Amino acid sequence: MDEPLSEQAAYSVDALNVLLPHPYHPLWGPLTAERLEALPGNVFEKTAFFGWALPLALAVLAWRQRRDAALRPWLLLFAVFFLLALGPALQWAGRSLVPLPGAWLGQVPGFAGSRAPGRYMVVAALALGVLAALLVARQRRPGLCALALGALALVELAPFGAPAVALAPSPALARLAARGGRGAVLDVPFVHSVQRYVFDQARHRRPTVAGYMVRFTPRYAAHPSDVPGFDLMRDPGRAPLPADPGPLAFALVRLLGVEYVAVHRRYAGDGAAARLLGSGLPLEQVDEDDQVTLLRLDARRVADADAEPFDAGSPTASGRRLTLGWSAGGTRPDGVGFLWSEDREAALALAPPPGARAVTLQLLSYEAAATGRRMRAEVEADGQVQAIDLPRAWVEARLAVPPGHSGPWVLRFRAPCSRPRDVQPGSADERCLALGLGRVSWTD
Repeated sequence: MDEPLSEQAAYSVDALNVLLPHPYHPLWGPLTAERLEALPGNVFEKTAFFGWALPLALAVLAWRQRRDAALRPWLLLFAVFFLLALGPALQWAGRSLVPLPGAWLGQVPGFAGSRAPGRYMVVAALALGVLAALLVARQRRPGLCALALGALALVELAPFGAPAVALAPSPALARLAARGGRGAVLDVPFVHSVQRYVFDQARHRRPTVAGYMVRFTPRYAAHPSDVPGFDLMRDPGRAPLPADPGPLAFALVRLLGVEYVAVHRRYAGDGAAARLLGSGLPLEQVDEDDQVTLLRLDARRVADADAEPFDAGSPTASGRRLTLGWSAGGTRPDGVGFLWSEDREAALALAPPPGARAVTLQLLSYEAAATGRRMRAEVEADGQVQAIDLPRAWVEARLAVPPGHSGPWVLRFRAPCSRPRDVQPGSADERCLALGLGRVSWTD
């Protein structure tokens, strides 16, 4: 997955940080913590402090041994990876000054997925360590030299422990493991950056909706953005209550497979659980401890999926399907509203109506429509891959619903994509469009 250069820059080493000790340094950290915390990225990837006197001492020793050919490969390795760790631009105190080779390297296949160039500093540090060992071995009194450099390193690079947070298990979520069923747990507030949720999942051993991601693309951050009323799950204390909770309840139960909602008091606030219980959703409290209030969604009070056809791109479709990697398409001449999938992969979650044996999807290849060449796409469902031949016009693809299927049905699409700006004169559209998705209809 290609990472934007702006994100790579945020996780590159700032040149100022080469001179500033790590904020967790036991001696010097308090002096620099405030300045380092104000810079983008995190403190473990944006700092590269090798000391003050230690690099100077190594530079003096290296100059005295500059004719030694054995040192040159390690000097070159250090220089190359130090430069790569600075990222796509030379930064000083958060400001980009001049482009660096990392900007070009960030566009090369195989390197374009480098999310955090600052990690190249690990190789630079390894090269510097080998270089220091070689320099010490070449001194007339290597033992005394090693002792002196070691003392400098101990003072300037004193080891420290990273901050840790004690995690006490939630008794309510531990008891959830003994309950019947395998429905998913929705942790509230719905975010992807709370490690606690993964820790709790190890206790209740059920699928979860959000999970944990250190960094994620905007499409994952927003998902599922088009479910009516879903903001209530993101911010249950302040988001407006849905006027009609039916579409939200349908999306939670039929499309996401949620059976339990775990309201974490530390993140959601004390009144969040009571607000959800009063939202009109079919929720009941089944357990509680000092950390979590556990609510159960009553699937019997949620309507089954509608068997009527619907247009994937119509405003009313947001409560009948979940999309990941799809964006606005438009309206066809026959009035059907459609979506475009972006990039080469996308996913679609549907809820088959009772008795449905197959679904028919109207699909269009953007590249085939733009160039006239026939294209091929793949749709994966329940581990089975079906190839679809796509001419220039819309086609209908029929996919069988597995017998006895219950719960969300996830379809994964793979197809070539093209940017409109490259194939349509005058277009400024930067999206890489692959498939158009029009009408969705069920057959029994």
